[in-house]
Amino acid sequence: MNNQPDLFELIIFNERKNILFHYDLVNDKESDEMKIQILEKLPRIQNLCGLVAALKELNKKFSPFATQNVKFFKSSFYKFSLYDSPGGIKIILLSSNNDFDYSDILEEIFLSAYIDLVQRNPLYQANTIIKNTAFTSKIKSIFQNQQSVQYKSN
Repeated sequence: MNNQPDLFELIIFNERKNILFHYDLVNDKESDEMKIQILEKLPRIQNLCGLVAALKELNKKFSPFATQNVKFFKSSFYKFSLYDSPGGIKIILLSSNNDFDYSDILEEIFLSAYIDLVQRNPLYQANTIIKNTAFTSKIKSIFQNQQSVQYKSN
């Protein structure tokens, strides 16, 4: 799926900091329940959760608008893009340090994949790991569409 080496991981957390979905974009592989349980114990995943909380607090202190969300954080090596939903769902995309704005893509994942295929699914039990092939296919489709749009604009 991903011919771009600059996309690394997509992670969806709930408000309790539990991973609901993890996708390795480099290897085009969705993590299963056992892998997610292992990932949740890793310091780097715990640090991501801490980074989200710290960025939100920092933003509250310095932003003139209380409702303004942090969209991304860049270091010299990577970019951390964040969609923070009003209901506490956080979608994180880790990528190389580039200038592409992933905000619309993360919002599309939330609205057209998470809301439509997970939250509105009567068979989905809230706050459990997402095991939905239509959801995974939708995410792949969103990234494939983004990839073609990004290449056209270059």
